[in-house]
Amino acid sequence: MVFKNHGSAVHNGQDCSSGYEFSENLLKNIAIQVKSSNFRKGKDWKAVMGGLPILISIDDEVFLRGVLSGEEKLNKDDVVIADVKLIQTIEQNKIVNNYRAVNVIEHKKSSQICTF
Repeated sequence: MVFKNHGSAVHNGQDCSSGYEFSENLLKNIAIQVKSSNFRKGKDWKAVMGGLPILISIDDEVFLRGVLSGEEKLNKDDVVIADVKLIQTIEQNKIVNNYRAVNVIEHKKSSQICTF
């Protein structure tokens, strides 16, 4: 487990008034369906992972450069297969999940995705 303090209240010896990181896991080959992208520094993308709406940051600089240069055309409902870092923190007595795509493996156009 990873503990990173971000506040001043103490619980069981941990400082957690504004949150602390207590878990970090790497999820491999995860399908993320893009709902809206945001290319401003530090802004998350709206996406769906396993049927759940999430906010995710895209930390793969090579993939981002490809999208920004126009080499990679990204549209709503496209799917990226990526390694995703899941960081869990406790903030105001709630578990908060933070998702970061650290390595985009594949980009599939929405037209390439099977529908049922």
